[in-house]
Amino acid sequence: GAGGRDRASSRVAACCCCSVASKVSASIWGSGEGSGGGEGSIGIDQDFSGKLGLSQQASGEGKTEVGNKIKWSSDIETENFDPPPPPSPPPSTSGPLKTATLTVPPAPGNAVGATLATALAGTLVNVLPAAITSAEGGGAALALTFDKLGTVTAIFVTVPGTGYVAGNTLTVNKASYDGAHDLTITISQDNIDA
Repeated sequence: GAGGRDRASSRVAACCCCSVASKVSASIWGSGEGSGGGEGSIGIDQDFSGKLGLSQQASGEGKTEVGNKIKWSSDIETENFDPPPPPSPPPSTSGPLKTATLTVPPAPGNAVGATLATALAGTLVNVLPAAITSAEGGGAALALTFDKLGTVTAIFVTVPGTGYVAGNTLTVNKASYDGAHDLTITISQDNIDA
């Protein structure tokens, strides 16, 4: 009230995610219009454990036109918290092939018309890196099996090579099994050893 003295004090805990505690106190003498000034500071510190914290302090004093004083202060501090972990890198989409089986293309892609006698006899046919091409990567070697009609029944990676990319294809030259058609194999992410 006019010419009187009011004093207010409060303590507030706020912010559900970072434990901010705020303390505000004020003392008021007199009444009337006035202007004021203040000073404050804010700082963010990081310690060697990688935890972050925030502290803020502010205080001020003002006078009304009739000489009344108004004082205020505020302190805000947060507890240290751990920063979020960095995001995981995306899985690599290129690398050597896994030494495992590759998916045989569905018909008619597997009907390559192999006529090599050993292929038709059920023996593994080894395909050297020179007979295999791809837009990216190289150096892989394969072993193929065929049925009696010259159709591919299984594909094995015997040498992984390097730099192959998921989504690209391997093309096996038909001369490696005396075939009528080249064999085209799509490389999946599961085929990459990354």
